[in-house]
Amino acid sequence: TVLNKNIEQYKIRFEFSISSLENIDINKLKSLPANEAIFDLSKISFPLKLRSWQTGDYFKPYGASHRKKLHDFFIDIKLPKECRRLVPLIFDKEKILWVFSYRTSEDVKISNITGEVLYLKVFTKN
Repeated sequence: TVLNKNIEQYKIRFEFSISSLENIDINKLKSLPANEAIFDLSKISFPLKLRSWQTGDYFKPYGASHRKKLHDFFIDIKLPKECRRLVPLIFDKEKILWVFSYRTSEDVKISNITGEVLYLKVFTKN
């Protein structure tokens, strides 16, 4: 099942699909393009939301052992101040799932016990 959603404010279109982890080539997951992400569906609290960065936001970057202020994450990746509010953030009810094109959250990473996954692809409009 594939669901498409256009967000005109950000000039982007999302494509969502849900599938079993069995149907996914694990080797491809290691080299997803910046506009694609995959999450353990059982670790997501719907609905999903989209917004830009706000002071005080934090998340647990993929591969990290602790959460980090998003402001500090942006500094670490050397993202200019003027660009920070332009980066779309994908949230569920409780947490940031994806800092679009930069990093997904450790909290929703797939594991060897993952059953279903949410695959998300983003298309930008010029």
